[in-house]
Amino acid sequence: MKDEANHPTETESMDETLRDQLAALQEEFDGFTFAISHDLRASVRHIAGFSELLQKECASSLDERSNDYLNRILGAAARMNRELEGLLGFYRWSKQPLRFEPFNISEQVESSLAKLADRDPSRRKLSLWVMLRRWYA
Repeated sequence: MKDEANHPTETESMDETLRDQLAALQEEFDGFTFAISHDLRASVRHIAGFSELLQKECASSLDERSNDYLNRILGAAARMNRELEGLLGFYRWSKQPLRFEPFNISEQVESSLAKLADRDPSRRKLSLWVMLRRWYA
């Protein structure tokens, strides 16, 4: 709503400020994602590529320690590439519109408890209701 002098209200001004801040953060996030997808991934590809070449061409002339170093470099490059792919996947996911759907939270909690119990059989399987009674007791 606007007051009689046709000036924005305090709430409208705050909303506009928050929208501007959100737009600036989104722009910064987009720039960060661009840097990841181009600059960092290219660097990781170069490190892995040259390490693979070195390994193929010089593996027989390198000692065991040097070959271990090359394997560590290649392993680290592969992990970094997976992490960058994960960040880019998160970015693509964040661009999707929000979907609001009802779901059964009790089912989700029970499922999570069952998975935890499967991972560690020494844990006692608790039901959601037992947990809630303990929580609110």
